[in-house]
Amino acid sequence: MGQNPEYSLEDLQKEIGVIFSNKDYLKEALTHSSFIRHLPKDKQHNERLEFFGDSVLKFIVTEYLFHTYPDYNEGQLSKLRSQIISDKFLAEMAMKIDLGQYIFMSFGEQKSGGVLRKSMIANAMEALLGACYLDKGLEETKTLFFRLWEEVRDQLDSEEFNDFKTLLQEKCQKYKSKLPVYKVVKEIGPDHKKMFHVEASVTIDEMVVISQGDSDTKKRAEQMAAKKILDIVEQYQNK
Repeated sequence: MGQNPEYSLEDLQKEIGVIFSNKDYLKEALTHSSFIRHLPKDKQHNERLEFFGDSVLKFIVTEYLFHTYPDYNEGQLSKLRSQIISDKFLAEMAMKIDLGQYIFMSFGEQKSGGVLRKSMIANAMEALLGACYLDKGLEETKTLFFRLWEEVRDQLDSEEFNDFKTLLQEKCQKYKSKLPVYKVVKEIGPDHKKMFHVEASVTIDEMVVISQGDSDTKKRAEQMAAKKILDIVEQYQNK
């Protein structure tokens, strides 16, 4: 009953890089409603923090998408946001830090596989973000979210979210430049385990940029090459 004894709150704080000043926020974020009868009367489970964390999450993601995709309309932005804040995606983030092992839950929940139930660990992830915001503020909460997000973002179902080729094409159109050119310069390995090395080139704002991308699919390698060009152009324009 309760947390897995091999996992401590200290371990979790080291894992996520956040040391809570008020540990009660962290404990509440990790307390499932099934554990409520084991708590003191002045303590509560994580549903309120989950509610709060959901709003924090939506703000962080909405702000990011708003600035990252300036040419997207409301419908497109909403579609991307719905994927990021979905239980499926939040659960992937939670599993990266074994969050389920830290949750206080009843013996029945443990026995039924609660530590791996996506809805439970996704809710705990939201509650954790809410707790971090209350204890550390917005910027540290953003840092926590994006660190975990970077580790699992490629698992998003929609290729549109990672469609850096489209973003690069839109930037070319903005500067009235020719569209990027992609070519496979090398293929390595057998057919069932092939790696593609793709080179992309483009001229934007009178700057010639060439980049490379490597992946097990040609399409993904092109996306990686496009992303590198976007990063280079952004750094150049921000100087």
